Amino acid sequence: MEQEIHITLQYRLAIGHTNLNEIVYRLKELRDTLMLTILEQVLKEYDNLISERLSRTDIYPSKARKGLGRHVRKGDTDARFCPGRKARKRGYRKAPRRLATLFGDLTIPIREVECCTCGARYCPLL
Repeated sequence: MEQEIHITLQYRLAIGHTNLNEIVYRLKELRDTLMLTILEQVLKEYDNLISERLSRTDIYPSKARKGLGRHVRKGDTDARFCPGRKARKRGYRKAPRRLATLFGDLTIPIREVECCTCGARYCPLL
């Protein structure tokens, strides 16, 4: 899977009133917010890709879904995993998920799906 992220960076420098250290420190301040924005976009796209593969079995064969959507079978007292890898999209979780990262805290909505085999609801990204 290959995705592109386009970034536009605008800056304004005061000629003669800015030195190299000020530019470097300002870019260091922007780094964390920029990386959080990139991480958010990557996670959203990955979540969409997983959900699409699990729900569109007419396009994606079972080999393309291998390793995705593993979940505990609904109502199973032994907590065994369900063999089903086909799911229906069911919107997003009630509350967005908060993740602590190296760049700071990130809050993103995570998609929820329902297994067509056992009926369990789960979040494939998690």
